[in-house]
Amino acid sequence: MASTEHTEGVIRRLSAMLNQLRHAERCFDRACDQILVLEQQIETLEGRYKHAVKQRKNSFRYNLRLKLSVVTGVKMMYHHYAAMKNEDIQEIRRRLEQIRQALEQLDHSVEVEDLR
Repeated sequence: MASTEHTEGVIRRLSAMLNQLRHAERCFDRACDQILVLEQQIETLEGRYKHAVKQRKNSFRYNLRLKLSVVTGVKMMYHHYAAMKNEDIQEIRRRLEQIRQALEQLDHSVEVEDLR
């Protein structure tokens, strides 16, 4: 009976870890998508800024430079967030692999005991 409870506990923990992995992967993917959107915005703003420079529109240049600065900063924060989520993903995968290896070893030890 204790073995069954232990097995159920292990299954619950594995299920929770898999849910954490899926959540972290979703967050990572969404952050990467947002980075692409921000890169497009930066390209557009840079084009508008270059046009303002050619037209000598100083007030537009100032506003566009501020927007570029803010959007670039937000993009860097998304890069930082994505890197953190990637680390989380790698850590969860590492722990799942360790559990898989431990279960494999237990399975082999059970097989060896069965042969005796």
